[in-house]
Amino acid sequence: MMKKLRTTMSGWAVVVWAVSGVPAVQAGELPSSGEFRRMVRSAVVEAGRDPSRISYAAAVVEARSGRVLWSEGVRQDENVYPASMIKAVVAFAVLRKVDRGEVRLEQEVTISQSNADAECALGCARYGFGRSILVSTLLNDMIVHSNNIATNQLIDLVGKPFINRTAMAVDARGIQVLRKVYVQVNPEPELTVRNQGNAAAFVAFYREVVSNSRELLTASSREKLLDLLARCHSRNRLNALLPRAVTFFHKTGSTSDSSSDAGFYWLDPEHVVIIAGMHDFHDYAPLRQVGRAVFDRLGD
Repeated sequence: MMKKLRTTMSGWAVVVWAVSGVPAVQAGELPSSGEFRRMVRSAVVEAGRDPSRISYAAAVVEARSGRVLWSEGVRQDENVYPASMIKAVVAFAVLRKVDRGEVRLEQEVTISQSNADAECALGCARYGFGRSILVSTLLNDMIVHSNNIATNQLIDLVGKPFINRTAMAVDARGIQVLRKVYVQVNPEPELTVRNQGNAAAFVAFYREVVSNSRELLTASSREKLLDLLARCHSRNRLNALLPRAVTFFHKTGSTSDSSSDAGFYWLDPEHVVIIAGMHDFHDYAPLRQVGRAVFDRLGD
C-alpha cells in the first residue's frame, strides 16, 4: 500500500512517497539500464529527433550521505552546450565565496558588462551599464529569471577559474564555464569557445547540492541555493508533467538550437531522484516525457 507523506528539505515542503512498513527504495525495483535507455530513446524518437544528439542521466541518491543507489545514462558523457544550466554552478561558486568572506550578499556591484544596454532584459533602469545592484539580487535574477547580465556580472565577481574549480570539487568534471552568456550581443567576441557540460556532470553537481557531503557550503548558503532552485520560473521541461505538489529543484537552459534541464525531487524522506537531460536541438517534448516516465517508474 502506497501512502503519501509530507516532509521538508530546508523548509521546502515536498510530496514524497513511501511503502508502508518497508523501505521505499529497493534495488530490485529500480529500472535496469535497458529500461532507462528505452524510456529516453522512445521519448526522443517519438518527438522526431536524433538520439545521437542527446545526453541523459538519472540517479537515486541517499540525501544525507550522497551515496548513489542507482544511476543510468544514455550518452551521459557527451558534451552538449549547457546554456543557462551553468547558472546553478555559478550560484554555487558565488555562495562559496560568500562563505569564505570574500563576497557579501548585501554587497553592491556596478554593472560593467559591455553588452548591458543591449541586453538588459529585466529593464535598463535596473541592469543598464553603470547601475548598482546587490549580489543577492544578482543571484535571484540569475536563477529565478535566468538573467544573462546578472550571470555575467557574477562570473566577473568570482572568476571563471574559481567556478571551474568548484565544478571539479564536486566531481562535475564535464562542466566548464569558458565564456559569458548572451542572446544577441557577445560581450567576449574574442572568444570562440563555448561552455561545456554533460548529463553525468550535472547529476554529480546536484548530488552535492542535495547532500553537501563535501561541506563546501554552509547551511545558510545551501538553504539560499535551494530556495533559488525551487523558484526557477520554468515548468515546461523535466518537471512539466510531474504532479503540481512535487517541488523540482532545478535550472533550465536553452538556445535556438539546444534545450536542457537538470535537477532533483524527493522520492521519499531519505532519497532523491536526480535527472539531467540535454539536447543539441530545441525541443522540450523529450524532456517532458522522460521526466514523467522516470517519475511513474520510481513512484509506482
